Amino acid sequence: MNEIQQEEDKYEPNHDQLQFENEERVERQGGENETPNKCRSPMSVIKEWVPVCEDDLKPKEGMEFDNLEECEKFYKKYAHQVGFSVRKSSSKKDKKTGLLKYKTCVCAKEGFREAKYAGKQKVRNVKLSREGCEALVGFKRTPEGKYVVYKFHEGHTHLLATPRKCHMLKSNRGITNVHRCLYKAFARANVGASRAHRYIKEQVGGYQNVGCSKQDLKNFQRDLSLHIKDYDVDMFIENFKRKQKIDPSFYFAYEINKATRQLRHVFWADGISRKNYALYGDVLSFDTTYDTNRYKMIFASFTGLDNHRLYITFGAAFLGMRKLNFFRGYLKSS
Repeated sequence: MNEIQQEEDKYEPNHDQLQFENEERVERQGGENETPNKCRSPMSVIKEWVPVCEDDLKPKEGMEFDNLEECEKFYKKYAHQVGFSVRKSSSKKDKKTGLLKYKTCVCAKEGFREAKYAGKQKVRNVKLSREGCEALVGFKRTPEGKYVVYKFHEGHTHLLATPRKCHMLKSNRGITNVHRCLYKAFARANVGASRAHRYIKEQVGGYQNVGCSKQDLKNFQRDLSLHIKDYDVDMFIENFKRKQKIDPSFYFAYEINKATRQLRHVFWADGISRKNYALYGDVLSFDTTYDTNRYKMIFASFTGLDNHRLYITFGAAFLGMRKLNFFRGYLKSS
């Protein structure tokens, strides 16, 4: 038994030795941000090792699937189980039908960085992401309209992610509809991406169950802001119109710059505020010192006192300029 164990240990890859050889390779090539050419890379002499997993999760040549979505889902499940990320590679369509005939998914560390990016000035240091890994799976379409595995290579030339870090793999995380709904609810409560990510973590029982990273939520917030950038004025006015349908006593008035589609000013008052102004509007106070919002518009609040000397609100407005004529016009029209 000892002889058999020694024979197995001889062929088992040594992680420390592999890391040492990778560091030597980086030093020879002039830094970790430059990927060596494949012809001079020592990856070809480094031994590959096969990840261990259940046979039911491992792709096999001849396996049949109904569509490509099931193919990619199955391979991603296998990849996340053993600890590597997946990305799409080459594909080929049928010229007559337009359907995909071949589809290949590879390890995220497949190939090498293209030479045209090596000589460019570095904006920031980025870790080496391509290491010449040859792990892949290929699917092809059958005459029956299904897809089968026609090639599969499971050996890797790099370290795999540990089970505690598999949820951070790029292909194992993303923004789902659940994340979008939760984040929009948090945004309405003025909760940012970092705090929203922590709250979601507490709801699902840990970071490994969230399904996305904090940076993913920040990127979603950025994309959402860019999407509504040119429609925020319309969304603001539509919200007031919905309120007016529910409460006919709700009043608002606005003015838009037709050339730039920017909101110049808007005034609003609900039924209670209008009634208060009719009864106690002899003396009012307004404050226009609040202009810290992103649109640089002035928030003006109109307040007064009732017969019990309690503060009451007559209305509010967003103004693009301080002029008394605007205040008088709004209050008279309301």
